Amino acid sequence: MALLGVFGRNDGDRETLSAYAARGMGTEIYESPHSFDVAGKRILLVHDIGEVSARSVESHDYVVHGCSHLQGQKKVGTTLVINPGEACGWIHGKCTAAILDTDTGEVENITL
Repeated sequence: MALLGVFGRNDGDRETLSAYAARGMGTEIYESPHSFDVAGKRILLVHDIGEVSARSVESHDYVVHGCSHLQGQKKVGTTLVINPGEACGWIHGKCTAAILDTDTGEVENITL
């Protein structure tokens, strides 16, 4: 399974992070925003959802963003917007992630 992500605002040495990520099978980190297709669905990864237009959001099936570090999801038109929270727990003290099932559209929020 591939792991794709985008850089945020405080990622330090991006070159080293990218090289480290490339050692994993199918792991890649992109500049934000990054759009791709998987399982017939259009997905947009973006650090701050304010970086992209409403039209860009609505042209995707799913948008995954961070920035606020607050886990949750909401519908914007037909697009499901997902914030997985923060894996490190530095800001809000809770380590979280989200798993999206592209077949059903269901999101499982998890605590790490």
